[in-house]
Order: sequence, then C-alpha cells, then structure tokens
Amino acid sequence: MSMITFDNTYSKLPNDFFSHTTPSKFIHSKLLAVNYELCEHLGIQTDPFSEFKSIFSGVKTPSSAANISLAYAGHQFGNFVPRLGDGRAILLGEILAKNGERYDLQFKGSGPTLFSRGGDGKYPLGPAMREFILSEAMFHLGVPTSRCLAIFNTGEQLLRTRKLSGGLVTRVASSHIRIGTFEYFAHSKDIDHLKILLNYSIKRHYPEINGEYEVNFFHEVVKNQAKLIAKWMSIGFIHGVMNTDNVAISGETLDYGPCAFLDDYNSSKVFSSIDHFGRYAYNNQAAIGYWNCSKLLECLSLLLSSQGLSGHEILQPILDLFPKYYEEYWLKHMEKKLGFASSSNEFKHLIEKFLHCLEAEKLDYTQSFSNLYHCLKEDWQAYFPKTFHSFFKNWFEVIRSPHNDDRHSIHLLKSHNPIYIPRNHQIEKIIHEAYQGNYKSFKLFYDLVKDPFEKKSHGDPFEKPPLDSQKVIHTFCGT
Repeated sequence: MSMITFDNTYSKLPNDFFSHTTPSKFIHSKLLAVNYELCEHLGIQTDPFSEFKSIFSGVKTPSSAANISLAYAGHQFGNFVPRLGDGRAILLGEILAKNGERYDLQFKGSGPTLFSRGGDGKYPLGPAMREFILSEAMFHLGVPTSRCLAIFNTGEQLLRTRKLSGGLVTRVASSHIRIGTFEYFAHSKDIDHLKILLNYSIKRHYPEINGEYEVNFFHEVVKNQAKLIAKWMSIGFIHGVMNTDNVAISGETLDYGPCAFLDDYNSSKVFSSIDHFGRYAYNNQAAIGYWNCSKLLECLSLLLSSQGLSGHEILQPILDLFPKYYEEYWLKHMEKKLGFASSSNEFKHLIEKFLHCLEAEKLDYTQSFSNLYHCLKEDWQAYFPKTFHSFFKNWFEVIRSPHNDDRHSIHLLKSHNPIYIPRNHQIEKIIHEAYQGNYKSFKLFYDLVKDPFEKKSHGDPFEKPPLDSQKVIHTFCGT
C-alpha cells in the first residue's frame, strides 16, 4: 500500500481542462530538503524514507495519482496569450489534509508536457531553490501562499545560457485555478465550460456562496486579491510577474520567478529583468491587482450575458471596491508595523511620513521597521537620521498616549516586523553555492525563515542589508 492516497476531483472535469502527462523519473536525484511541518499537516508519511523519495522524485507513481497538466491562458505583461498551460508542471493529485482541507500536489520541473511550447519542461536548481525558500518564508511571514513539500537536485544538466543542474520541487497549493483558467474558456466563448469551472471553483474555494454565483464569487476573489497584495506591500515584497496566469483565484501567492524583497525603500523599484517598463513595480502592484481582476470580470460577464443580463453593469461596482479593500487591509498591516494598538484615520499620514523619510534617506525597509522596537528603549537617533525628528515626535505621542497599550505596542512591533527575510543577495549566494554542490547556506537559511521574528545566534549574516557591492539589481524567472 502506498504512503499516499490521492482524492482527485479536477481530473474528473472534462478533458479540455487538462492533458494527461507522465512525469520524468529522476533515478539519480538527490533529496535536498523535506518540509516536515507541511508533511505533518497533510498527513503524508516520510517513513519509509526510500518510498517518500521514490514518489516525490517521480520514480514511483501511486496508483491513485492524476498526472495531469492544466490548461490555461493569460495576459502576460498586458498581452493576451490564448494557450499557455503547465509547461513544466504536472498535477500529481489532490490530497485531503488532517483538517479536511483539500490541496494540490504538483511536480514542477518534471519534464515536457502538451503545453511546453518546445521547451524541455525542466527546472534549473537555482529557481527551484528560490521557490522553496521564498514560499516557505512567505508562509511564516503570514502571507497566503503555495508551499513546497520537497526539493531535489535531479542529477541532470540543463542547457540554458549555460549548463545548470536540474531541480524538482513538489508544490502544494489550495488549487492551481487561475484567472487565466477562466480566460482559457472565455476566449472561445465556451459558456458550458465556464459554468463548469465557476461551479467547481465555488465548491472548492467558496462553498459558503449560495446564489448569485458570478457576483458573489467575483466579490470574494476581488477581496482576497486586495488582501493578498496589501500583505505583499507591507513586507516589501515584489512579485515581479503578476500575469493573469499567475493569479490564483484562491488568493494565494503563486509562482516565485523574478520576485524579490526591497532592500532600501524605493517605492518604484523593479527587479525583474524582463519588466522593462515597470509594469510590475512595487508601487504598481495594487493597480495591477485591479487590472487582473478586470480580466476575470470579462470572463464572468460572458456567463451573465448568456442569461440576458448586463455583466459589466453588475460586476463593475464590485471591481470598484478593490481600492477600498486594499487600503483598509494595507492600513491595518502598517498600523501594526508601527506598533499602534488602536486604529485611526490620522495614522495614515504618519505611515506615509515614515515611508517618505525611508525613501529620502534610502534606508533599508525591513531593518528600519525592525529597529522601531529598539527606539522604545533607546535614543531613536542611534538608528535613524535627524530627518526623522518630526516623525518620531508624532510617533511617541501616539505610542505613549493614555489611549495606547504599551505592552500591546511592544508585541505588535516584534510580531509584525521580521528580522529575517529572503534577502536577494543571500538567495543569490545560496544558489551560487548550490550549483557548486554546497548546500550549507541553504539549510541554515531554511531554518531561519521558519521563525523570522526571533533573533538567532547564527542569523547575523542573513539579517544584515547588502553592501552596495552585494545588491542584486535584476532577478530572473529561470524558464
């Protein structure tokens, strides 16, 4: 009997939703890391370890596996591509966790599929490690996200701009349904399949919806996208490639290609090497979230129009709630990062003043927020330049006011301002070492990101911002 039994539903949808695919068998692979916490949550046994390795390296396929690659379309940098799909991913199957929640288990880097468009369907080890570390870090920072169960060096050499070691990750997500999945069927005005997709998505992700399905579903997706992006912004995260095929309708972060975290605060910062015009810049992410949701609106409008209703007229007011939801969520996050135990409209000005000073002085985003905790007990000028005088005068008035709870403020400052984030220069160092066969830094950092708010004795090198000579200017998707 296999250590894992899948309970598949997506593979029971019509054949147009996916293509059956056989994963490559990496018989010479090396298992680099296992996410034991996630295994425990999912109820996946790791003993016997040899069987675990065989299943998640593709050597052994459980009889209950689905082995499908999903079909979807997408707007990539604003341009519509009608046929994308899983070009280097295979949905191994769905599993019910101990708490009854359903998750996809997906191989990424498992070889060519129907949607590979001439590519080899493989994943270089560096990008695979980036996804493993970044997704786990994001989870422990409180961000809704896909996660990785295991990562392998496949033992193969891939030809990109140079020869690189191959990687394989097992990705776990609530599902891999994207806005681009809806676009795939909307492009051909396939109302029947759109209805099937909508009903399936509601049943899987929003079962509380009862009636007015298009309207209520759209409302939930809009709200969750606003909530997700507000959280990204609060921690200084730049996704880098917010194409509609990378937008999960579950509200989880999906795909860690050219993503990065801010070093010095630059509100218009772009890292992605392919984002030549700053479409997915840090300060543009909320606007792109709105735009992406507008593409889902167009898909759902087709369904409403098929019922003789005006889809745009019905759904546009919901889309227009996006900025309101985003600002509400963003303010709540930022108030907590500044240690405010209560909420007030006046705090927005103080938040913006702090960010303005950070940008003017080119200070590190993560470290500056983390230093606020020390300013409660020490002279703030030990951590910030004199240009922050006005901010700290107002900040102390709030923090030390009779209406504020000091103990709660201390808790907020410590629990909402991480010490450790996946700093770009450290990720690049980890990847460089891995290509040389050295995984020591990878394992050290993986341990740190699982507890990002508590200082560790071995964490100093990973805490510090980069020197000018260490700064990463561009990040790459690794396709």
